[in-house]
Amino acid sequence: SSFAAGDQSGRLLLFRIESDALEFMTGYASSQRSQRQNAITESTLYGISDEFKLAVQQLDLSVTQAMRSRITQVLVMVLVIFVVSVLCALVMARSLGRAILLPLRSLVGVTQEIARGNLHARADVGVDDEVGELSGAFNQMACHLAESRAELLSKQAALQQAQDGLEQRIQERTEQLVAANQLISARELLVNQIMDTAPISIILVDMTGRITQANNSMVEMFGYSMDALIGMDYVALVDPAERDMRRQNMLALMNSEIPLVDLDRKFRRANGEEFWAHLTGKLVCGVAGEKLGLVGVIADITAQRQHQQQLEHIAHFDPLTGLPNRLLLADRLQQALIQCQRKNNMLAVAYLDLDGFKAVNDSHGHDAGDDLLVVLSRRMKESLREGDTLARIGGDEFVAVLVDLQTVEDCQPLLQRLLHAACSQVTSNTRAGPTALQVSASIGVTIFPRDPCDADGLMRHADQAMYVAKQSGKNGYHLFDLAQDEAIKTQHESQERMRSALMQNELVLYYQPKVNMRTGRVTGAEALIRWAHPQHGLLAPAAFLPAIEDLPVSIEVGEWVISSAMAQMSTWQAMGLNLPVSVNISAYQLQQSRFATRLSELLAAYADVHPSWIQLEVLETSALEDMGKVGLVMHACHAMGVNFALDDFGTGYSTLTYLKRLPAGTLKIDQSFVRDMLDDPGDLAIVNGVVGLARSFSREVIAEGVESRFHGDKLLAMGCELAQGYGIARPMPAAQMHQWVDNWHREARWAA
Repeated sequence: SSFAAGDQSGRLLLFRIESDALEFMTGYASSQRSQRQNAITESTLYGISDEFKLAVQQLDLSVTQAMRSRITQVLVMVLVIFVVSVLCALVMARSLGRAILLPLRSLVGVTQEIARGNLHARADVGVDDEVGELSGAFNQMACHLAESRAELLSKQAALQQAQDGLEQRIQERTEQLVAANQLISARELLVNQIMDTAPISIILVDMTGRITQANNSMVEMFGYSMDALIGMDYVALVDPAERDMRRQNMLALMNSEIPLVDLDRKFRRANGEEFWAHLTGKLVCGVAGEKLGLVGVIADITAQRQHQQQLEHIAHFDPLTGLPNRLLLADRLQQALIQCQRKNNMLAVAYLDLDGFKAVNDSHGHDAGDDLLVVLSRRMKESLREGDTLARIGGDEFVAVLVDLQTVEDCQPLLQRLLHAACSQVTSNTRAGPTALQVSASIGVTIFPRDPCDADGLMRHADQAMYVAKQSGKNGYHLFDLAQDEAIKTQHESQERMRSALMQNELVLYYQPKVNMRTGRVTGAEALIRWAHPQHGLLAPAAFLPAIEDLPVSIEVGEWVISSAMAQMSTWQAMGLNLPVSVNISAYQLQQSRFATRLSELLAAYADVHPSWIQLEVLETSALEDMGKVGLVMHACHAMGVNFALDDFGTGYSTLTYLKRLPAGTLKIDQSFVRDMLDDPGDLAIVNGVVGLARSFSREVIAEGVESRFHGDKLLAMGCELAQGYGIARPMPAAQMHQWVDNWHREARWAA
């Protein structure tokens, strides 16, 4: 009550307790009913069980009785079946004995036959059942066995045959190997004998550089015993200074970096003596290519090397004086030029020629001349410095190379000493006894790099300067002049160009007619050379002849002019034109010793041309250069019938005596006087004087440079009838001459 009055939560708890108690009481009542029902059911089941047990016992009894009866029946039936079965078995056994055992016995017999090796035996059972099939399979197996046996026998026979062949080849190969081994042994013996008897050393070196084999010559050459050589390091035999380098070469050969060693080198004997030998070394490999070592062949070349040095000395030094020859001089000069450029200084090349040496040889004999050369060579060499070179390049020709010069003046004291040594007196035993001999020297000098040439150019320039020194009075020296050399080069080039023009047929002759103004007759023509230049066109003589004056090619050109003129005269004569021709001759050509001979040969070549129709025009100044020699040549030619004319007369300083001595039938008045005589009284007086002089000496006179009819009028008034010039005709090709001659007419008033 206290809970219901005061506490709501207490009421709720009480309600829950009452509910739980009610549910418990309900469940307990239900449980009591279930227990009573179970007791009833258990009692019922116990009753049913007892009934079932009784029914089972009854059933078991009846089944036992029924089983006993059935078993009895079965035993009777089994006994009957057993008896029947035994009887059937006996019947079937007899039948099977006939149907199975007989074929099987046949198969067993055939099997035994096959086992004894008769593979051709076959089973024949005569039945078609399983035994028959077995018999057929057995026969088929027997056939396969027979075939396999036949094949096996065949293969066995082939195998036996192959084995027999193999055994035979093995025997043959064995015999060959034995023979080869015997041959190898014989060859090894032969090789050893060859090595031991060879005059050169032969060694084998392994891959470590140790000697493994050597011959007797090796022992003799190096002085080591065989035991000492075997196992020795190969490089111990070479010059100690070269061992490292030789070891590198050996390694390179072993590593196949080089295929072969073939060279001369220094070796050292056991006593320390060094000698030169030639070594040939090569890598030795086995059959499989493995590297085995090196083989070396060493030949002592001491004697050959000494002989080679002698030959080199002979090849590079003058045998008489012992000085360097031309070959060694070229090498030393080349080296000196390299050093000069490296040091940036100067060098001088002095070309020396002894003056008067030929006279010593001619007067006292060659032995005396040789004595003189030997002594002077020694003295001249002693006069130079240690680094200088003095070489003999010819009989009495020497070249000195003076190095380390700072200025051109530095070489002057050396040149003076050379001159002094060359002109020193030498006593020699001549044919007349002890005789004092003395010569002098002319020296040509060129300085590098002031003369920026190579070795050959320096030699050539020094040679040119030497000739200048000789022409200057000898016993002195002359420095090369570069400007003079350029002039010589230009002259040489002009000569070569002119020679080429001759070979290429570029030179032609033009002809300028000569006439008698009074009678109108064409008296001849002057052959004037022209150059049909491929680039510059037709050139007059003044454009190219001065460049070749006094050069050998000028003689060739002069002979070509004479020959071509004669050939043209011969052609004209065949055409009916008979015309004398004059050609110009230089003093240089006229003074040649064979001029008259060559002229005679040319005249003989053109026999149809009369010599009198050839006129040689000689410059007055040329004729005066060597009156005696020129006069002799002119007289020799005049004797052949050839005429002469003094060309450009009045420009020289001839005397009446010279004019009288020279066989010149014609005087040609220089065109410079004729051209200006109409305006210059002086030139007119000269022309008048020459005409009078020619008349006095009974010479023909012809005026060149007649450019107008007024010149002709004046000349005719002075008594000069022969003339040539632009006023009459210009020079023309040969092909135009015939027509010009046919068509030319003189001025009408000239005939008066």
